Amino acid sequence: MSDANQHPGSKHHNLEPFQNDHEQRYDQQRNDDQKHHLDQQHDDVRTNEQAIHPKEESDYIRKVAADEVAASTDPSPEPSSKWNQVMNSAHIEQAKKLSSHYWRYWIRVLQQPFASLKEADEKHFPHALMTMGLIAVLFPLFIVLSSFKIGLGFAFVDMILKPLIYTLLAMVAAVASIVFISHGQGTSIHYKKAAAQYATLLVPVPACIILTILAALIGLGVTVISVLIAASFLFMIIATNMVVLRHPGAKNPKLDHLYSLVIANMVIGFFLYRLVVSTISVMVKSFFLF
Repeated sequence: MSDANQHPGSKHHNLEPFQNDHEQRYDQQRNDDQKHHLDQQHDDVRTNEQAIHPKEESDYIRKVAADEVAASTDPSPEPSSKWNQVMNSAHIEQAKKLSSHYWRYWIRVLQQPFASLKEADEKHFPHALMTMGLIAVLFPLFIVLSSFKIGLGFAFVDMILKPLIYTLLAMVAAVASIVFISHGQGTSIHYKKAAAQYATLLVPVPACIILTILAALIGLGVTVISVLIAASFLFMIIATNMVVLRHPGAKNPKLDHLYSLVIANMVIGFFLYRLVVSTISVMVKSFFLF
């Protein structure tokens, strides 16, 4: 009794080492369980990755194979094939047919212009536009090539724009004169028919201008070039007179054909005169500047 009173906590004191050892084993076991759980998760993740990667690799292989097959069956077009696609498009094919048809028309009319005049009507209006457009382009081309031939400079406004405008104005004035004179004579003629008939007689003009360009490049002399240019202008003026005379109209017109044609020829001649003056002035100017 006395011993128990003297050492009341001796029993608890003796149990402390066992409790501490038990806690340590418990902590060690818990750490081992956590480590095992982490290892198990890591193994599961690795297993999943090994299970997924072959599938992804097989999908990638199939995709690459499909791309190679598509590339072999549908190769990207080369520049030559792209050019062929452009040339074979609907608009290009239509332009080819139109140019081929116009070329045949131009050759046929060039052989017999006056005989072709009898057949010209409104359906030939597109051919008329092409003929007048060709003439309007060839005159500036002649001026530019002649300037380069003799070593002169280049001026867009004086060598291209002004000759183009003056040439177009001369031909528009001719068609307008035909329409106005025919109406004044009591004959109704549509402007499309007037343009078609006028342009039919203008077919020799592009041939004259092409010969003029060749003469300038070869160097045949000013005389040959001047004769060819004068012939082109005469065709443009005489064509107006012939179309007007083809539609005589009333027996007693308000204004006689002679005076009507003189007025029309003066208007057309004015624009052709401006074309010649503009050409000569730009060549003289370029000669002193360059």
